[in-house]
Amino acid sequence: MHYLNQKAIGGVTAGDEILSIILSEYNEYGWEKTFETNKVFSANEIKSAMLWNDPSILGAFQDLYKLWKSNRDSPHTNFYYSLLRLWHIGFASTDLDRIFYRGVSLNFLFFIFGFYFAYRIGCQLFQHNWLVLLFLGVAFLNPASINNTILMRPYALQEMLFLAFCLGLIFFINKLNLNYVRYNNWRFYIIFGFLTALLMSSAYFAIIFVIITIFCTSIWELKFHKPYKRFKLFFPLSFIVALAFCEILYPRYFLAFKSERADEVGEKLNFIHLKENLFYNAEIFLDILKINFSWFILAIIFIGLCLRLIYRKKLKHNKDILILFLGISAFIWAFIVIYLAPYKISRYILSIFPLFLLLAPYAINIIYNTIQLYIVHPLVKILLVVSICGWCIFNILPFNKQKIDYIDHNLDQYLSIKNYQDIIIFIDQNAEAWRYAYIIPALNSNVNIIFLDNCKDLPSILSKYEQAKLILFPDNEECKINTTSEVYHGMSIQQYKK
Repeated sequence: MHYLNQKAIGGVTAGDEILSIILSEYNEYGWEKTFETNKVFSANEIKSAMLWNDPSILGAFQDLYKLWKSNRDSPHTNFYYSLLRLWHIGFASTDLDRIFYRGVSLNFLFFIFGFYFAYRIGCQLFQHNWLVLLFLGVAFLNPASINNTILMRPYALQEMLFLAFCLGLIFFINKLNLNYVRYNNWRFYIIFGFLTALLMSSAYFAIIFVIITIFCTSIWELKFHKPYKRFKLFFPLSFIVALAFCEILYPRYFLAFKSERADEVGEKLNFIHLKENLFYNAEIFLDILKINFSWFILAIIFIGLCLRLIYRKKLKHNKDILILFLGISAFIWAFIVIYLAPYKISRYILSIFPLFLLLAPYAINIIYNTIQLYIVHPLVKILLVVSICGWCIFNILPFNKQKIDYIDHNLDQYLSIKNYQDIIIFIDQNAEAWRYAYIIPALNSNVNIIFLDNCKDLPSILSKYEQAKLILFPDNEECKINTTSEVYHGMSIQQYKK
């Protein structure tokens, strides 16, 4: 809540968040449809037209049907947008603070469920309660978790579903070990397949994690359950069911693999690109981990895994393999996604971090067990482990607010825009209506706005006003009225005075 308050004060930090509302409400303005040119609008009129549609229940279900047919945003599915649309039933406001509190409150709901799933995973995998508490602490007190929760995009939903999927995975592995024949049937394929489909519908990159886990669990099935219907494997058949559910939940699901973003990913899947960018990608990836977790926690994980390898016979317990499997799979997935992502930014991998951080309490437990081999006095052992745990929590807490990406660190610039009183002239020569989302919600509701699609009428319009603000995108030399300008989210802003 502390950082959410700062975000509300700091205004629009990511135009994508406003686009989430525009897309979920199935509005044309602010996405594909531009406003009439050479006409004076109030900012409040523009905000209302961009942000909100019919707030009734009937209006919401009409929008859900449209989202099911096409969400208009090919790199994403309709799942998050549909939930966000339902969340906004009966709500319509142009006040930015209220918009963020309302939208992020849905993320808080995802957080609560995700926290519970993480707790259940910890109880399943760790032998001691203090390890479960440590896991929850490092998983949800770090900057990544806070960033993910206060960003009005699908990633908080994805975090919850990663945890739900892994909890389901652990459940069915245990049940199949208990009675393989009983649980290897279509009823359970449908249950686990639907859960898998929900994760795959949260974001397309989640498919990579699903493929990693399905591949590894299929090998486990073949190795440990050979006598039972080799060609009727639980996890591959559940995956096929999941693919069918994905198509049912969103009929355009597989068309995304033919989109421009899919082509960009395809271009990166060649040896030359990999060779040229591998070390650069690794550097960015490690930098993201360092900012969110600190070198200390990464070092603890590394030391713990090394000790596990050295003392593998003495330190083994029956849930070892699952912790290592989930933690290492999460690490591999995050590295692959940063390599394939269109932008090398943390938001694409924040959702997997709770699973990766299973390795932190696991590593500390390994260190504790190793200490027991050499130190007899119990007080010394406890003090060492408590010190390590305390330092881990201390290092992970975001005392430096610069680690929280989604609060506006350029507060002065935002407040300047919010306090504009002059008429604002948008000159959008590319007719990119989605760019409005980056600045209009931050404007004072009473300010007037004129839209232009070229510079031809600019002199006659300026002659009517003593002063005005010009917002240009793209930044065009022909439209400039002076040489000095400020830049806000890629847009050039200039002051005109007669």
